[in-house]
Amino acid sequence: MIKAMLFGAAALMIAASPATATTFRGTFSGANEVPVRASAGTGIGDFRISDDNRFATVQINFTGVTGPLRAAHIHCCALPTANGPVAIDFAPPAISSGSISRLFDLTLGSTYTSGFLTAGGGTAAGAQARLLAGLNAGQGYFNLHTAAFPGGEIRANLSAIPEPSSWAMLLAGFGLVGGTLRRRRLVAA
Repeated sequence: MIKAMLFGAAALMIAASPATATTFRGTFSGANEVPVRASAGTGIGDFRISDDNRFATVQINFTGVTGPLRAAHIHCCALPTANGPVAIDFAPPAISSGSISRLFDLTLGSTYTSGFLTAGGGTAAGAQARLLAGLNAGQGYFNLHTAAFPGGEIRANLSAIPEPSSWAMLLAGFGLVGGTLRRRRLVAA
């Protein structure tokens, strides 16, 4: 009986885990840059993909970089200890702290840099598939550039974060197993 309950709990946890996350988050720092940068800049960035994988929103909040931003983009596909090509370039405001918000249509070739589009087979669908696969493999990152650090001052390596519905399913599964075990103990006593 206990084995069956544990198997059921494992099945609930697997079902609650998203096959493909839709939100990726990273924390900005100079220490995340390759090579490491001596920057006091910090921040947090989200890359959220719509349920149909068509649209993506960028939301970045940062502070403390050495000067106004010169460039900002998302890179893919490289491990957190390496540099990768720019996938999507977005013109940042010339600020040294604040927010960046952008919306992208991932089905348009114009969303991607020409090099990333070519590496994706020359089509928006290929570039989109490459980007999504890279993000799901933990190989995407944001990069913010300034005049003092033209190669990038602060970087945020992106990791998938579970959606709230996944957490709710997971907690419900644990509650169900815990309640069943408690009931079993009461009946046995």
